[in-house]
Amino acid sequence: MRRGISTVAPILVVVFVLAACAPLLADTPAPSSVPTECATSASTPGPDTEWPPPDTCGEFLPAPDLLYLPVEFAGCGSTVSVMGGDSRTLEYTSTVRDDGSTLVEYRGSYTLDIARDYGGGLDAFVDELDVSGQGYDLHSTDGVTVTYSREGPAIFASVDAVEAQVFAEEGFPALFFFESGTVTEKVVFTGSDALAVDEAEFTENTVSGVQSICYLLDPSNPGE
Repeated sequence: MRRGISTVAPILVVVFVLAACAPLLADTPAPSSVPTECATSASTPGPDTEWPPPDTCGEFLPAPDLLYLPVEFAGCGSTVSVMGGDSRTLEYTSTVRDDGSTLVEYRGSYTLDIARDYGGGLDAFVDELDVSGQGYDLHSTDGVTVTYSREGPAIFASVDAVEAQVFAEEGFPALFFFESGTVTEKVVFTGSDALAVDEAEFTENTVSGVQSICYLLDPSNPGE
């Protein structure tokens, strides 16, 4: 990856929590029942489809447009934007379990471009950040509780002050990249339609090579 100052026009962005991941991890809860209907490549969710997706009966499908939607968010004392890099071979498989929860696994190579707006038409950026670590998301039946697990290289981000405090207690910046190891976080949101955290906890943390994204986006730091 490299850092620098870019005068490129507004940046299209993608959801950073969807770093490229891989098939089912060894310690992932085992799937169970097979649904009567399976999602197929012909029925890949569109950009307005809710997530998690229907059961794919073990088939990996191309990531839908939903996972590449542009996002901007307040962070690093400014506005942070995230966009997909040149590598976009993300696939997913979804399993609806007997208890009604949905396990979504990802695989494929993936890179991100991350930018911070300093005003005056100048952006500090991280270019082609490799986030191809494997992982999964486990969604509860009501959609309120989600477990996120990633292996490095990947990035992790808090969505509000409540979660940022949990990150700080674990020794993590609010937005960070890690090179190796595994991090797993269980998050309980205030409601299925609200992106606000009621409580969160890290259930696994073996990561190494942690770097603050805000530090990487500081143009006063030496480039790589």
